[in-house]
Amino acid sequence: MSNIDEQEVKGALSRRGFLKAGGLAVGSVALGLAAGCGDDVTKKISTASDVPTKWDGEYDIVIVGYGGAGATAALVATDTDPGAKVLILEATASGGGASAVNGGGFFAGGNGGTRVQNLNGFHETTEQISEYLQAAAIPRGPDEVVRAFCENVKETFDYIESKGVVFKNGARPNFGLLPFATLADVGVLAMGSEKDVEIAETLPTPVPHMHLYSGGAPAYWETISAVVSKVPGITVLTNSTVTNLIFNDDIGRVVGVAVGDISYKASKAVLLCCGCFRNNPDMVAQYAPNLKGTSPLSVPMDTGTGIKMAQSIGADVWAMDTAVFETFILPSYLLPTNACYIVKGILVNQAGSRFMAETNESARLGQFLYNRIYPKVYYIIDQTIKDVLLFDDAMWGALTTHTANSITDLAGLIGVPSASLQNTVDTYNAHAAIGTDPDFNKVPEQIQVVNTAPFYAISIDVTNLCTLTAGGLHVNAKAQVLKGGNPITGLYAAGATASHLSSVYYQSGSCVSSSQVFGRIAAQNMIKETAWDKKA
Repeated sequence: MSNIDEQEVKGALSRRGFLKAGGLAVGSVALGLAAGCGDDVTKKISTASDVPTKWDGEYDIVIVGYGGAGATAALVATDTDPGAKVLILEATASGGGASAVNGGGFFAGGNGGTRVQNLNGFHETTEQISEYLQAAAIPRGPDEVVRAFCENVKETFDYIESKGVVFKNGARPNFGLLPFATLADVGVLAMGSEKDVEIAETLPTPVPHMHLYSGGAPAYWETISAVVSKVPGITVLTNSTVTNLIFNDDIGRVVGVAVGDISYKASKAVLLCCGCFRNNPDMVAQYAPNLKGTSPLSVPMDTGTGIKMAQSIGADVWAMDTAVFETFILPSYLLPTNACYIVKGILVNQAGSRFMAETNESARLGQFLYNRIYPKVYYIIDQTIKDVLLFDDAMWGALTTHTANSITDLAGLIGVPSASLQNTVDTYNAHAAIGTDPDFNKVPEQIQVVNTAPFYAISIDVTNLCTLTAGGLHVNAKAQVLKGGNPITGLYAAGATASHLSSVYYQSGSCVSSSQVFGRIAAQNMIKETAWDKKA
């Protein structure tokens, strides 16, 4: 039986306050999964080639990290083989990690559509969701991994529903771009990419993919961890910091893990699902230096230790310089009513020119800032727009703003060419007066003239970005960790320990769903492994 109790689960849920306390707006980004390795692991990681003569515990599968991926993998493994013995090792006192504190969304579709999509009249094929991701997400994962996700995400949705996780039923495809009053009746929504002009030919009829948990991420975690606790074949050990993998050179495979001086046998496989490396300054400096100046969008345990452990035995990594980013100022389904009206304004660069549709999801803007293409950009709004924004004093206080009675004077305050900014505003207003935006195809409902003084410029730069590293271990479609392009026998990875499906144009909720999808895929393959200690 699991040794995790109800109090420990409640402790995990309380950690969602960490994001709020840190002033981070999760926005439309749903975080990755839990961390199962401790911060000090990076000082201890080594390759242990000598197999212990005596194990302190023997299991079929050992899972490092107790979050969405780990919980799903353990349940799928024991459902597939009721006699399987699964050990989950978690560094914290309770587990859950980011799986318990994310935005509460699950990206899903394909295979005819999920139950909630079907309920609202959407029926999407696997080919359609695959084409959509290729066009909208610019996947960083290998094509075979993206395809595996598309082929399995609907079934994974069904699986966790079967375990008691509740998804809301209502639909609002335009949600996040139009005014709204409540989340109560919204179950599946489009976060913006589905309506982008750039992918209109791929997805002529917008299909919403973002499914919302009833009760949010805490309710998901409370439900799924309670199910795990009732499975006799699953043992959860909290406060157990994994320090290294145990690799047997003689048979060329991973055979277990160590928690300090304690050794646990994994006769079939080890699954690493213990977070990204956003909170490891050394790894960030090495792999993703452009994150400097941004705020972490991750839980404190995301120190990349699972990645480093696998690297210590030669594992490949993928897209380590990429990141998921969110700007707290852009439209988000977590922002209060009418806050999304800011997209009615004009977004300009330091040359005073527009460069994207303001209604694009914030990841697009994040790309420009992260890569320093435009080190600083400005939202230009007028008094009419400001009057309907529900930014409180604290929100305005967190922003750098300038105010002037004319566009020319405003340009002088922010240091952009006055003629250029005036021309940009005039051109935009001329088109907005007839409800069009031929330059960038802004969503029509958000087109509005900007001509009522005073005018405001809101500065946005990298300090307004919340970021999550998107790179990780290179895995194949079976979730096997690769070395030189070939699987490392006995080693799997899922969630943020493996590289994300996408980063630059991150799809809201895909961190959550991909962690569970590949936790499920990993379990299906791990349970079929031949035990290395099997007697002839």
